[in-house]
Amino acid sequence: VEERELVQPSVTPFVKWSGGKQWLANAAPVLVPAQWGTGCYYEPFVGGAAFFFALEPAHATLSDRSRELMTTYRAIRSDTDGVIRLLERYPYDEDFYYRMRGTSPRSKAVVAARLLYLNRTCWNGLYRVNRKGRFNTPFGRFVNPTICATDRLRTSGRLLHRALRSWSSRSSSREMTSDRMRSAAHWCRGCRGRETASRASSLRLLPAATLDPARPRDLATMVGKLNFPANKAAADCGRAAGEAE
Repeated sequence: VEERELVQPSVTPFVKWSGGKQWLANAAPVLVPAQWGTGCYYEPFVGGAAFFFALEPAHATLSDRSRELMTTYRAIRSDTDGVIRLLERYPYDEDFYYRMRGTSPRSKAVVAARLLYLNRTCWNGLYRVNRKGRFNTPFGRFVNPTICATDRLRTSGRLLHRALRSWSSRSSSREMTSDRMRSAAHWCRGCRGRETASRASSLRLLPAATLDPARPRDLATMVGKLNFPANKAAADCGRAAGEAE
């Protein structure tokens, strides 16, 4: 990749996530195959969605095992201002942090505000949960951290809203393979998929646990069913990982 080919994304992730590809996002337009613009963009493990925001797709399916993360994307899409109003009231304070960490909100806006607050103020921005699924990262020591990135949240919300097609209450790896429109895939280490987007306006946010990253053989099967040339290496990688289990 030549430096002159790099493009600074106009939209960047609003959440820091382990394994994020923000460091590679400048090269996103170069890394996806030339024919990417006629298909659907899939993010089986969306995380911070660096490539989704870098490519600004209008037709996409996003999914992640974290229910809180997927609820956050839904809230940013449908109630950005509500999330912002909550975040603007949250102080950078250790006692408040641990009280917030101990809550279990139900409202989408509050779930999103809690996740973003903890993500911005926890140690090293590490969103970690224990075996019971409870967030357990300790308080972080920062100098005036940005708790509410208003402009970034609003820009992200507009992109998510523009791409909306429908919400799905059920999902499986089979559902992820049902759309066989011509697409091109960029696959990162560990067979974590990145598929490109069409210009038709649509986005689906699937529930958590759509795919299990602990079972690479299942993911390899899913990739193979998409029947795109760029997927062969990813499928081979998944089969090899499955055989090593």
